[in-house]
Amino acid sequence: MGKTYQPPFEEKQRRWVSKQKVFFVASAPLSPSNRVNVSPKSAAEFRFVDDSTVGYVDLTGSGSETAAHIMETSRITIMFVAFEGAPKIMRFYGRAEFVTPEEIFHDPRRAHLRDIWGLDSTDEWDAMVTARSIILLHVDRYSDSCGYSIPIYNYVKERTTLTDASTGQDLDAYRSKANAFSIDGLKSFAQVLYDDIPPKRMEENGLYIGPEDWKGAAPGVISRVLGRMRVRLLMLWASGLNGRQRDAVFFMLGCFFVHAARRSLARISA
Repeated sequence: MGKTYQPPFEEKQRRWVSKQKVFFVASAPLSPSNRVNVSPKSAAEFRFVDDSTVGYVDLTGSGSETAAHIMETSRITIMFVAFEGAPKIMRFYGRAEFVTPEEIFHDPRRAHLRDIWGLDSTDEWDAMVTARSIILLHVDRYSDSCGYSIPIYNYVKERTTLTDASTGQDLDAYRSKANAFSIDGLKSFAQVLYDDIPPKRMEENGLYIGPEDWKGAAPGVISRVLGRMRVRLLMLWASGLNGRQRDAVFFMLGCFFVHAARRSLARISA
């Protein structure tokens, strides 16, 4: 008989999850005419972030459905299945967000993520080669069920094919093309990673893609500079500006002008 739980997570559930080697992420867009997605993941970089949040390092792939659905609805479900040992299925439900490398290393509010994943510097992040973000799920419910009909498999090892094939490649260029849209044409990960410059949507082999050169357009370069300025302003705010009314006003005005300039450049490059 299955059981339903509310956070905080129980220690016995944490221990069970830590022994699993694979999990699945399910997500869906708003429109009933768009497609539901399920992605298998290695559990090697799955972590319990706090008493109600879990997360994993999201690796570069040929698509970015989960990110697109997070941007539209924030709903995802993570499922673990016992392929070895006693049968069991566990699902985590909640609202998700993805955290970009820029935020991980430059936003003080994300400093705890560096500790949890052992990222002392960008060198550790770069060593993962294909990492593109950390996806966090803020869990409001989790449950287990029997799993009596699930086959038994023996774990052999982690695959290195993705890392081997990606080493030395221009993954920024690849992501700007393959991760700009979902298969239904929804805005996806690359458009946030590369500062929200909307590329022209193109079709190739039944997929929506961004043109290979959109990330390198001159307005895009300027926008990335402005984007970093906005991050620095947010860092300044976090370091103690709030509480000083006059400085807070100037801060908000600065954010407004930076945002307006970036949107204007986005329209130029569209």
